[in-house]
Amino acid sequence: MDIKTSALILRRTNYGEADRILALLTPQGQKRALARGVRKERSRLAGGIELLALNEVVLRKGRGELETLTSARMVEYYQNILAELDRFEFAYQVLKKITRESDSVDSPRLFTILREVLAALDNPQIDLRLIKIWFELNLNFALEAGINLKVDGLGNPLQERVRYFIDNSTGTLMPDPKGPIGAPEIKLLRLMAISTITTVSHIKDIDELLAHLNGHVD
Repeated sequence: MDIKTSALILRRTNYGEADRILALLTPQGQKRALARGVRKERSRLAGGIELLALNEVVLRKGRGELETLTSARMVEYYQNILAELDRFEFAYQVLKKITRESDSVDSPRLFTILREVLAALDNPQIDLRLIKIWFELNLNFALEAGINLKVDGLGNPLQERVRYFIDNSTGTLMPDPKGPIGAPEIKLLRLMAISTITTVSHIKDIDELLAHLNGHVD
């Protein structure tokens, strides 16, 4: 049976003389597929298995865990990521982390998160700090380990006039008079949890808020 799906390439491994084994992230989770003859010069599959690209693929289910790639085409190429070293390095880190997590977690949110991050990294107008914070926050939520944005680490509702720091070991906000996080930053984190990176990037005073959050969400 053939399955047509969107896919983001996580990893490509050369196999045999001309084949490749692919790790693909799809809305249905991570899949592994054999791309036969893809390293040959005139392979019709080669253009649809690029890294840093959204692809549309057709997979044929076999008897084992390894599926066969029968068709592939590129839908969108995030080529601007290659133009800036910091963005490229972060994209590489994201791919590694998503690959590791999707090995054991079949969450449709992982595909959505990776696609959102790559599209944002492709846009040089979006602050890299925002992309990093959004990614860590939403990845943790997808893994059911996100920051509690309703009550603090003591079990009390978050207060408008109280400042906090993030205790990443417990995923909670802890009261601290000198903490970097207040009501505006909490509102921003709540928005990040439900909105796209592009939407959040238009928030007023985003630069100041990111300066307060930078280095505290991981």
